[in-house]
Amino acid sequence: DADAEHVSKVGRKFGEQFLSVYVTAAAGGPGHKYLSWIMSAGIGQGTNVVTLLLVLDGLVFSDAEYLRGKIAENSSRLALDDLRVAIGPIPTITEYAKKSVRTGCAPKYAIEEALDEKPLTRGPEVLKALASAQPGQTVVWCLLEPDRTYHTSSDMQTAEIEVRSRLESIAKRL
Repeated sequence: DADAEHVSKVGRKFGEQFLSVYVTAAAGGPGHKYLSWIMSAGIGQGTNVVTLLLVLDGLVFSDAEYLRGKIAENSSRLALDDLRVAIGPIPTITEYAKKSVRTGCAPKYAIEEALDEKPLTRGPEVLKALASAQPGQTVVWCLLEPDRTYHTSSDMQTAEIEVRSRLESIAKRL
């Protein structure tokens, strides 16, 4: 009970601080450049390469580092240019959050933003888009992992093992 109360207090304090930072950043203040939709806007433009933006739902930094290592192990053709932390969109509802990252719009505007095509979620669709993309274009691949695995696993230890397996599979497909 004492531990649960302590965790509750710390969690609440974190939430209040995070929301304060988020509101300020979303209004264009300090931290603005770390918002995921700001970071994704214009990604790959002005380059002479095709950029693949992989959007993984619920990816935590340690999982991202693991995935980065697995990509390096499994691909000689793919260059991973950057790994940065971004502040994700609120609300975290997938329909708003992923569309926000894909369009480069704030979550409140992203739902209104018309997209030419539905999100690419399957490997063959992504391969087709990459094959027809021109230098400077970005192909966005949206996956529901690892969030789905975290939410369906029976306990945290099992979840971590299953997430690592999913991430390794993604790296091999890349």
